This record gives sequence, C-alpha cells and structure tokens, in this order.
Amino acid sequence: MPGVPSGRGCEACRKQKKKCDQVQPSCSRCIRLSIPCVGSGIRRYKFISGSIDSTVTTSSTSTNHNSALHTSHKRILRMPGNKTLSVARSFISVLEVKDIRYDIGVYGTFLTEIPKRLGSSAALDASVNAISTTYTSIYSRTKPVEALESYGKGLKALRVALNDPKEAIQANTICAFYLMMICQNWMADGDDNANHGEILIYLLNAAAAQNWQGTFEADLLVTLCVPLIMEGIRNPRVKWTPVIGKLTEARDNAIRIESLKLQTLAKVPEYLRYPKEYLSEIKSTYIQMKIDLSTMRNTLDKLGQAPYTRTLHSRFQAAYSLILSFANLLNSLLRVLSEDHTSLIPESVCYVDETIVLAEEALEYRPLGSSAMPLVLTTAWVATSDMSRRIRIEKLLIEHQSDFTIMNWMEVALWLEERLGGIHLSLQDFDAAAPPVVS
Repeated sequence: MPGVPSGRGCEACRKQKKKCDQVQPSCSRCIRLSIPCVGSGIRRYKFISGSIDSTVTTSSTSTNHNSALHTSHKRILRMPGNKTLSVARSFISVLEVKDIRYDIGVYGTFLTEIPKRLGSSAALDASVNAISTTYTSIYSRTKPVEALESYGKGLKALRVALNDPKEAIQANTICAFYLMMICQNWMADGDDNANHGEILIYLLNAAAAQNWQGTFEADLLVTLCVPLIMEGIRNPRVKWTPVIGKLTEARDNAIRIESLKLQTLAKVPEYLRYPKEYLSEIKSTYIQMKIDLSTMRNTLDKLGQAPYTRTLHSRFQAAYSLILSFANLLNSLLRVLSEDHTSLIPESVCYVDETIVLAEEALEYRPLGSSAMPLVLTTAWVATSDMSRRIRIEKLLIEHQSDFTIMNWMEVALWLEERLGGIHLSLQDFDAAAPPVVS
C-alpha cells in the first residue's frame, strides 16, 4: 500500500470541501469561525492498495507470503483504535507548528515522545486531546464549546486516575497531570487558579521510589520540578526533599551554569523563610548568579544577532530570565538583611533595567515564546521603588499577562513586597529585643 501525497488543507476545510489557505498554526477560515484547526499545511498521504501476483507459487515464496500475512495480522491486532489515532494525529499537528509564538516545545522536549504512549492510559489520552483541542484558544482568544468540553473531560479522566493508587503514580498519569496544568493555564480564569504544589510533591516523591530509568520519565520529572520550586515560594508546605533532589542529580551534573541547577534554585524558597540562618548562602548564591548572568548575556546577544536561531534565542531568553528573576529577588532580600547597599543598589538598578529590555525584546515571541516574562517582571517590580520604572514594568506585565489570565502577577508582586517587608520588621524587632552588649 504505497503512500502518495494528498492535500495540505486542514481537517475542517477538507470536511467541508473548502479551499484552505494552509496558514499555521490556524488557517484563516478556522480563526474566523473560532473552530479548532488541525493539520493546516501538513502533507497527508492516501494509501492505494497494491496487488500480489498469485501466479508464482514456489515453496519458498508461499512460505514467505504466509509469514508476511501472519506478521501483518499481528501488527494489525496491536494497532490502536481509530479514536487513539485521531488523538495522536491532532497532537502531532500541534507539535509540528514551529512558529515560536505557538510552539508548545517551550513546555518540554519530551512532548514529542507522547504520541507513541497513547492508547495505554485513559488520563493521558484525554489530556492530550484536551491540549490539541484547546490549543486554538491561544491565538483565537476565544474558548469554543468543543475546547471547554475536552478540557472538562481531561480533568475528569485525570481525577479518576489520581484516585486510583496504582494508576496515580504511573508516568502516563503524571504526564497527564502536567498537560492539564498547561490546559488550565490556557483555559481557566484567575478565579480558577489552583495550587498544584502539594499534589506535585506527592507525585514526584512517589515517582522517585520507582527508580525510573527512561529518558521520557526523567525529562518529565525534571520539568515538573520548576513549577514545584515556584509554588514553594508561596506555600510553606511545598518543600524540596532529598528524594526529589536525587531525581535531578544527573540533570544538574550535566548543566555547566551553576545558577540553572535545580538544586540551586530549590534553595530560594528556604532563603525567604529563614533569611538570617542562610545569610552566607544567600550571598554566595547571589554572587554566582551575577557571574552567570554576565556570561549568559553575552551568549544571548550573539544568538539575537545570528540568523536562523530564533527558537534557540527564545529558549535561552527564558533560561536567562529565570536566573534574572532570582537575582532580583536575592538582591532585594540582601538589601533587607544588610545596611550596606553600596553595590546592591546599583546592581539592582542594572537588573531592573535589564528586565525591562528583556521583556520588551520578548514581545515578538508572545504568547508561548514569552511565557517566562511575567515572573521576571514581577521580581523587578518588587526590586525597585522608582515609580517611572514601576509604571513601565506594570505596562509590560499587563501586556504579557493578557495572553493567559489565570495568574494575577500584580498580586504576586504585592505579596512578595509584603513578605520582604515582614522580614525587615522581624529583624528590627529582633534587634530591639536583643540585650545590650556589655564592654
């Protein structure tokens, strides 16, 4: 059954026999009708049955032919159902979108391994279908009924899997949980923002006990560690454990940039909770971040000037913004802990201005390619008291945040500012209560 090229129109246009302009990620007709656009610009193949010459009946040919039929029969028995194939095809169409603004590769390289896992987990199948269906809402800025329905079905299937002790700790279920986190980011409103940190802690600790060795599993678990660290800043019940640290050990050993190691980033929530106890570590971590930011800035500039590196530039920009976020935060914390601001204030001004420039440069990659910007803008707002800078940051934050309304980043900024203020007051109270030094 040789494959011959067929059309490149999307599924919706093909069904209605309409001319498709094949624009990616969504054709003009689908955008106008606010319907999911699957397969726009993707070449399809139709299969034409071949014939077998039955006149040749030698013993060896007959044996080979029967063997081939038997093998073919076994393969057909293992093929997934039509529904699974449809889900896989739709998801692959999403994966094939390489426009940086809409490339879901930003959520992890392991996503390309998901299609081959379909058909073995109801939760994974439902979450993948939810991703493919809700994907159109990113650029249409609407929430079609079909997208809301698939999102609801994905949540229901995930809930069933998480309530099953055996199913809950499977890699497919943990992957489904991550995919539904992404869907929630696309579809939910601010009032629906749930705290996933405690569930993540449970899932990651359970996964660590299984000692998974596969690349897919390792990449998935490492990816989940980043939102875990972020949630740990606000939720004291979400804590980095030695077991989770073991999961990230191999990845951290392969990373040359010290500040990007998850073990380094995972300490920041503890720094905010126990700043006085960790003062020495906070200082050394901040110094290392300054060194790494300088090195990465040079690399980022080179990538920005080189042709055909926009995807790499976008990914590196996100990594750079992550370190810059924590540098802003640690600088603010050190200014609370120390009275000597000789170098800290000029450095803070530099990092805040750098944040503004970075966020402005990232606007061309909205919405997915710039999804890391709200965090760094939030920490920069906290780091400066200059009103002109704060106003610029707020405008950029509104622009970046408008893509996904689930998180109110100004609320996060105000919470961080209040947290730092609380640390400052507690230190003042401690100094006031301390007995006088007798000479």
